[in-house]
Amino acid sequence: MEHNRRFDFIALVGPTGVGKSRVAIELLEKHKGAFEVVCMDSCQIYEGALIGTDSPTEDEKRKGVFHLYNFLKPSETFSAGDYARMAKETIREINNRGRIPLLVGGTGFYLSAIMDGFHEVGEIDEEVRKRVVRIVEGYGVERAFRLLNYLDSDTGGKIDKRNPMRVARALEIIFSTGKRLSDIRKEEKVNDTLNGLIFGITLPLCELDERIENRAIGMIYDGFVEEVRGLMEAGYGLGDPVFKAIGYEDIYYYLMGAMSLNRVVDKIICDTIGYAKRQLTWFTADERVWWLPCPLVDSIDYYAYLANVVSGIIKRFMGVVLN
Repeated sequence: MEHNRRFDFIALVGPTGVGKSRVAIELLEKHKGAFEVVCMDSCQIYEGALIGTDSPTEDEKRKGVFHLYNFLKPSETFSAGDYARMAKETIREINNRGRIPLLVGGTGFYLSAIMDGFHEVGEIDEEVRKRVVRIVEGYGVERAFRLLNYLDSDTGGKIDKRNPMRVARALEIIFSTGKRLSDIRKEEKVNDTLNGLIFGITLPLCELDERIENRAIGMIYDGFVEEVRGLMEAGYGLGDPVFKAIGYEDIYYYLMGAMSLNRVVDKIICDTIGYAKRQLTWFTADERVWWLPCPLVDSIDYYAYLANVVSGIIKRFMGVVLN
């Protein structure tokens, strides 16, 4: 296969639950050997977290080559800079094999780090990390956020104060570097950026909400509770990054007897819908995203249709001869 270097990769982005992975599978089946899939989801990188993150199944992975899925220990942190370094190396290796890297996911920070660069903050000292964990877990995320807001009000005004991972990360950087995150962001970025052809996939909100609800219920039937129990039995808990993914903390509390299963499902649905809306806000603000037409889902094979649209655009703009 021959293609030019105007674009280094293809990306499928959009809100969670919209079917990005399904479109990727259609492309793999339609053009065997043409693509290799690269994870672009900040939760699907963790091992032992497949059901709750809706990671590709083993059957799906047999349809092609997949990279950066479920490889990281649940206790390890992984920044956008970490992702960019690893993903760019993977993208270049795929290009060298004459194939097209297909990035799939909804983590906007990851895509931005690849295409726009990122700020290098270096390794966080383990003692600093433990100190921040003690602050967040001992005093609660709300008081930790108040501390962050006092130290760096610009950053405090830009992150979700209910997100313990974001609050903790900002505090780690302040304590480790002695600089405010807002000041670091004004410094020159690590460039070495790549260029991508970005396709956005979405649905009417009512349809997307229904899919999210059905998926949450399906995850419970597929073994989400058992997956979280397995992580707990392996020694992982609320202080580990994997438990920041939607649903994992809720099921933890269910297994500890603090929440009913019905309440867990309702909260997963609510949190996922909120997350999907934030993803839409992020990607619709990016003018580089080429939004695919949204057909009537019941009238045609939705995923095959989108795969055909993507194939046609790739052929036109990348000069690719797809088999």
